[in-house]
Amino acid sequence: MDDPINLLNNIHQRFYAGSVLRYDYDGPRGPQHDTIWQCNVFLDNQQIGMGGGVSKGYAKTGAARSAVFFLCGLYPIPW
Repeated sequence: MDDPINLLNNIHQRFYAGSVLRYDYDGPRGPQHDTIWQCNVFLDNQQIGMGGGVSKGYAKTGAARSAVFFLCGLYPIPW
């Protein structure tokens, strides 16, 4: 999966057009030289993914990846 954020946006637009996709960040946590960010993805206020990393970008990518895996379990994607 090259770009899970883009793929999640495509799934959202195709299958969940009337719903709200939201990313929430928690962090940074830990010492300044070794911070960790956490990101949660919500679809209509239901958590569908979470991820963590050393930056907001890594955390968002991980959260989008886990959300795609969750949604693919619900709806197989033809591409």
